[in-house]
Amino acid sequence: MEMITNEMQLIITFTILAISIVLFISNRVLADLVALLALLAFVITGVLEPSEALAGFLNSVVIMIAGLFVVGAGLLSTGLAQTAGNQLLRLSGKSEEKLFVLLLIITGSVGAFMSNTATAVLFAQIAMSAAITMDANPYTFLIAIAVSSSMAFATPVASPTNSLVMTSGGYL
Repeated sequence: MEMITNEMQLIITFTILAISIVLFISNRVLADLVALLALLAFVITGVLEPSEALAGFLNSVVIMIAGLFVVGAGLLSTGLAQTAGNQLLRLSGKSEEKLFVLLLIITGSVGAFMSNTATAVLFAQIAMSAAITMDANPYTFLIAIAVSSSMAFATPVASPTNSLVMTSGGYL
């Protein structure tokens, strides 16, 4: 394969990115398929070597997040997420506001002693189960989980980003 110029690489890259963005926004093709097709397009066009394209998959963070999604799927398939969701519904009296506050408190408390990514993935499954059971919008609860798991910086286990914000006084 002949070498392509830097200008041609830029044109190819922006074209692939533009097509990917349109496909992501249109939601007609699964997002993971769009990402893999974009990666494949970069390799086929010669913008990336195959080793460069696959290098990101060796990152320990990518492997950890993939593993967390497997654990989350396990929570759903075993019924543990449904059971935990039912317990939260029992405590909240099936009130969306109380469930929201409970999720904030519990997720924030657990997130102080676990990785915020792991906390968010685990509690997302529980919140989805509870929301589906009470016929509520699950996105409201997912936002609560994302915020509270990210703000749980009581211990050094929490996210480095949170530690940076905490030590800088929030003025970055």
